[in-house]
Formats: sequence, C-alpha cells, structure tokens
Amino acid sequence: MTLNPSQSRALALALLAGVVAVLLSAIAWPVYATLQRQSTALAQEERQLAVYTRLAAARPGLEAELASLRRRSPALDYFVQGETVPLASANMQKLVQTLIDRNGAEAVSSLALPPREEQEPGFVGIKVHLRADMKGAIAILHALESGNPRLFVQNLMISARPVRGAKPGDPPDIQLDMQFDLEGYIHDDSTAKATAI
Repeated sequence: MTLNPSQSRALALALLAGVVAVLLSAIAWPVYATLQRQSTALAQEERQLAVYTRLAAARPGLEAELASLRRRSPALDYFVQGETVPLASANMQKLVQTLIDRNGAEAVSSLALPPREEQEPGFVGIKVHLRADMKGAIAILHALESGNPRLFVQNLMISARPVRGAKPGDPPDIQLDMQFDLEGYIHDDSTAKATAI
C-alpha cells in the first residue's frame, strides 16, 4: 500500500507525536510521581509540626499540673523525705528521735547504714539503739511500722533488764534495750541525685 505525500506526513507526524508522548511519559511520570510523594510527605510533616507545636505550647501548663499533683499525691507520703540518701538518713534519725522523746525513751545511738551493692536504688537505712520501758517500746515500734513514711524494722534484737523502782518497796520495772535496722526509700526523682553523690 502506497501513501500519498499528505498521508505519509500525517503518519510521520503521528509517529513523531507517539515517540514524543512515550518519551515525555517516560520522563514526566517519574518526575510527577516524585513531586507527588514529596508533596504528601511535606503535608504529613506540616501536620506533625502542628501537633508538636501544640504540645510544646501546652508543656509549661502540664508541668505545673504535674508538680501540683506530685505535691498533693498521698503516695509521696510513703517515701522518706530528702533529695539524697544522706539527707533522707538524717530525716529518719530526726523522726526516730522525736518518737523516742515523745515516749520517754532514751536514745543510745543512731547511725546511717553503709550502702551495700545489693540494695535497690533509693534505699535508705539507719541502725538504731535505744532503751525504753515496755509501753514506750511498743509505741515506738508501732509508730515506725504503721506511720508515714513507710519504714521497715529489720534485725530487731531486744534484751530486758529489771530496773529498781523509784521508791523503796516499788516493784521493779522492766527496761528494754532495743537494737534494729530501720529501712525505707526515697522517691524516684531523688534516686538519680542520690546515686550521683
């Protein structure tokens, strides 16, 4: 089949248009797809930026609310007060001395327990030696084990000895000599500071 000149020009133009269309689609489609992916990624990053901006703006208020909740939280009453282990140990010694004074007992000694490797972070302990009558000893032990902060009496050793009465003829009283370890914990926020010292 022979084509006249106008038909052959039309065919050549159609072939040229087809080749150009194939070349353009081979080049333009990947460029278009890349631009589309970048546009989608940019829109997603803009949404994330808006979320992070809102969170950053809300942070001071949330931190203030968290600090307020921590101050009001009754769970914090269970921990020994003090930012470091030595401060918490001193606070435990003050608490024991207050109980000793309140119950008419006598403090012999109160020393911080040395740290041991197997202790959990935040552990604080003291070794207590005191003398008290039966009533005072019961009151002190009850206050330590049932009050706040939560404290644990460990390694309790008690020995008793009779004490002469105040007047001749009075029956002798029993005085208890007590030695024990008193253990507790400081709050987690303080643990990092305590271990840094």
